[in-house]
Amino acid sequence: MGKMSQVRRRPAGRQYAHHGTPELSVGEVLVPANRLGLRRVQQGRPTERGSDITQARLAFMQAEYQAIRAARIAAVSAQHSILTYGLAATAAIFAGLLTAWHDLGLRIGILSLAPIILICMWFIFYGEVLRLMRASWFTWELEKKINGALRDTTAPSGGSCLEPADVLHWERWARGGNRWARDLHSRLTHYIASGILCGTALASTVLALFFGLPAAGGIRVLALCASSIFAALLATGMTMVIRNPMLRETQ
Repeated sequence: MGKMSQVRRRPAGRQYAHHGTPELSVGEVLVPANRLGLRRVQQGRPTERGSDITQARLAFMQAEYQAIRAARIAAVSAQHSILTYGLAATAAIFAGLLTAWHDLGLRIGILSLAPIILICMWFIFYGEVLRLMRASWFTWELEKKINGALRDTTAPSGGSCLEPADVLHWERWARGGNRWARDLHSRLTHYIASGILCGTALASTVLALFFGLPAAGGIRVLALCASSIFAALLATGMTMVIRNPMLRETQ
């Protein structure tokens, strides 16, 4: 009775800790919880988990933003390289043309094939312009997304024309959010470069037809075939420019 009196009954249905394993009392018998198929559920911290997800999303967006900015710089560098080599090739072609002007066959051959080379260079240049425009538009959308997530309405302006609540400003500033309220993207240089390449090619084609049509034999066929190829490429390029939605929007 002495030992029995020291034993205290545990109420049924309560949970007890025994060497790190929870136990449940079923009647008078203590049964480990893991034998009943029950698992200990750890209480999560939704606030910290949500903060981690937000930080991860911001880190991914920041990495993507930096990658797109690097792609823009690469596109601008490629455009400059294409224009440099294109103008050098044009100068070399027409320098050779002036040297061989008295040779009718060589003259028409240069005038006929030079436009195809120039229009192909323009396609490469236009591809880099499209890459730059895609990166610019995507950066603009990504900036709005990041600014929406990190907007701070209490941030001071500091006397700047930049939006004080935002954290990224470049595209908004370049697209009219500046003190002059003007779009500062330099599209005129693209138009000038396209005009030089395509205009020179068109003038060369006209000269090739002017000198080649009165000629006979293969020279005339060369002028007609090269002019047809150039016309098809030029029409394709104009269609691409007209149907490009990024060129029709400025904001």
